[in-house]
Amino acid sequence: MVTIGDGSEQAFMPVNMYYQNSLFECVYPASELNFLGMITGIAFYNDFLTDLPNMPTNVWLGSTALTDLSAGWIPSTSLTSVFSGNVNYPSGQNTVFVSFPQPFLFLEGNLVLMVERPMDTQYYNYEDRFACQTSGTSRSRNIYSDWDDYDPASPPEDGVYVTGQFPKTSLYVIPGGVGHLTGTVLGAGGIPLQNATVQITGGAGVNTNAQGQYTIQNIMAGTYEVTASRYGYLPQTLNAVIPEDSTVTQNFTLTQMPTVTVTGTAVGSDAPTIGLAGATIEITGYENYSATANAQGVFSVPGVYANQTYDYLVGAPGYQNLTGTMNVGATNYNLGTLVLSEIAYTPRNVEAVQAPNQQSVDLTWLAPDPNAVNVNQSFEGTAFPPDGWSQVITNNGPPNTSGVYPTWCRIGTITSGTSTVAPTDGAWQCGFWWAYSHQEEWLITPQFNCPQAAFLTFDTFAYYGSLNNDHYYVKITNNNGLSWDVLWDASTLTGGWNEYQTPVSISLDAYTGQQVKLAWHADDPDATSDGMWYNWFIDNIQVGNTRAAMRSAPSGLRVDTSKFEKPQGSGSAAHPPAIGDRDRLPDENRGVRPDLPLERVEERSLTGYKVWRLVQGQEQNEATWVSLTPSLITALNLTDAGWAAVAAGTYKWAVKAVYTNDVYSLAAFSNPVVKAPFVTGTLAGAVRNTNNLPIMGATVTAGAFTATTAANGNYTMPVAVGTYAVTCSAPGYQGQTTENVVITQSQTTVCNFFLTVPNADEVQVTQTALKGNYPNPFCPETTICYDVKGVTSVRIDICNVKGQLVRTLVDESKATGRHTALWDGRDSGGRAVAGGIYHCRMRAGDYRADRRMLLLK
Repeated sequence: MVTIGDGSEQAFMPVNMYYQNSLFECVYPASELNFLGMITGIAFYNDFLTDLPNMPTNVWLGSTALTDLSAGWIPSTSLTSVFSGNVNYPSGQNTVFVSFPQPFLFLEGNLVLMVERPMDTQYYNYEDRFACQTSGTSRSRNIYSDWDDYDPASPPEDGVYVTGQFPKTSLYVIPGGVGHLTGTVLGAGGIPLQNATVQITGGAGVNTNAQGQYTIQNIMAGTYEVTASRYGYLPQTLNAVIPEDSTVTQNFTLTQMPTVTVTGTAVGSDAPTIGLAGATIEITGYENYSATANAQGVFSVPGVYANQTYDYLVGAPGYQNLTGTMNVGATNYNLGTLVLSEIAYTPRNVEAVQAPNQQSVDLTWLAPDPNAVNVNQSFEGTAFPPDGWSQVITNNGPPNTSGVYPTWCRIGTITSGTSTVAPTDGAWQCGFWWAYSHQEEWLITPQFNCPQAAFLTFDTFAYYGSLNNDHYYVKITNNNGLSWDVLWDASTLTGGWNEYQTPVSISLDAYTGQQVKLAWHADDPDATSDGMWYNWFIDNIQVGNTRAAMRSAPSGLRVDTSKFEKPQGSGSAAHPPAIGDRDRLPDENRGVRPDLPLERVEERSLTGYKVWRLVQGQEQNEATWVSLTPSLITALNLTDAGWAAVAAGTYKWAVKAVYTNDVYSLAAFSNPVVKAPFVTGTLAGAVRNTNNLPIMGATVTAGAFTATTAANGNYTMPVAVGTYAVTCSAPGYQGQTTENVVITQSQTTVCNFFLTVPNADEVQVTQTALKGNYPNPFCPETTICYDVKGVTSVRIDICNVKGQLVRTLVDESKATGRHTALWDGRDSGGRAVAGGIYHCRMRAGDYRADRRMLLLK
């Protein structure tokens, strides 16, 4: 029995009988325990006024590295349930013993105890207490209530008593019962292997030190499978018998994994018998490799670990990337001839503009540009941000001792303690340091045309998997910053620190042919605005149709959560933590980054363009697109005249460039255009000849809307709200147009026509004359007819009975012929006038005329 405490005080812990529900937790440092082994039971010492048999009680135990509970509860989900049942708490001074159904194995660290009194329907005497004592200020947490039923898996933080007081406690233990395992892991020739992993099946693993040595302590006596493994070596599994209270030595000798050579030849689809000099291959899997093809397009990648499955990507400027998977066995592997499809370059900057009357959409675009890449930035210039780039600065704080600001800035190699962060390309890099005040920092590229099959690649020194609601974004906009799409966020990834080992590679296929900007956006949580939690550095930003070669250390991303993370707490005076040493591969093992900007390898003949209309969201479903160009067009614009008949919705247009041999580029997409629901009014009227007889079968057209007159010469049709030039035509008659006809929602607009026989104007128009209006009386519109002999200036005014000007309908030069003008019963301000008599006055050279009209209301 191990007893902790002298019981010199009294308190309501570990259970509080004066309330109906209580929760208690306490830490017992290893220095107070002085044992390792199995705990079979626990005892407390009560002094109760009340006799309380069979009281429900729950007990949890666990190991912790914490020395106190000042930082919060350790939830029951992180502990082991050792007892859940009823306990007798007799009156008087007693030892309250709780026996565990199964022993708890305590092997390391400090012991943590949690005791719950589940919610009861009754509370008891204030004098029902336990023997306790006080040591320190925060080794225990205690909470109790008559109404709150506390959840041990998620204990509350409000209303908690944090104290150094805890109950006198006795632990019933069986010391020992464990053994230890030690040994050395060797490679070929008996060379010690550092960082090899030794793991007991089902247990934790340890890594070997520089001498290849390992030790696993406190293993329950028994027989185990133990496996030693290391990157690049075949694992070895042995059986180890662990006696109680003994140390067993188990050594391992690992064999290096065999390697093979992967070869192949890269050719282009335009010249499949000629190798692509300078083509690159990237192989990713158990290890990552890269190589560059020679002048004949042949590449050779030695030292590829055998008996593994790899993905490969072959690329060359001016060609689409070729990807695949290969199962590499125990012998050299030949990928054979790899044919890369030549890129048919995509049109750029497709723009769609809807006509004000919703009857058509005008499309324009730019010709393909194979050299349309202008993002290749390593921050080597003296200006920051670089020329054409921009930044948004939220935190204007000073630099830290390493010269790094809390916003994006240009820096060289920085030092903290004995460690360094060096640029990956050139002598400069870009980054910022965390702060205790709000940070929302943007670094934005110039606008550029996104090429076909493009990737964004950049090197990053960043933490993957932040849990502090801060974000390390890469974003893109195709509307000049009105909205941004997230391409990448380090906080959504896992793996710890990427210390420039592995470049980030992001496909930009969805933005092919569009004008875009990229942004590196650091954003702390808006609710707290307490700054970023990690530093972020970037370098070697490139956009092109070849991805960066992969560079990863054998261990992948290092999970070191302290590095570059600001210390807990607050206060700007806190000094940034030192940067630890980084495991890096030798330069010769890191691969060579290929040149990324696109280059035009060979001219291909552009023959024209094809255009489609599509519903937004169907960009990848070409079968649903509506063709607007049955044959090729060579112009860089097109009017979609079928827009008027399209149903309401949101649409885009796709444009493809067509090259010789009927090779199509990928589609470049326009901005979205919303087709609003159709809003209409009614256009109606009569069509008559000069003898005032009706004309049957005349065609009246307003924009995309058409009607035909009946036997009485009348027509009526729904027309979208807007302003139109209305045209009337009939076989054997000269057509006529009335300008500025306004269609109002849910109202009828009258537009009448008087048609003449072709070539009869010169005969019939013998003099300039105001012929009158039809109909008369009218409501609300009437058509005014007049003849003009010889080209002359014509003015037609509407005046009221007092002679005051109401509206000028015509004031322009007119050619010889018969003309009409529509008056809709409104004044020059667009307001409807009152019913009554109005005068139509015409002036044409020396001609003057006045006709009375009656407007009915």
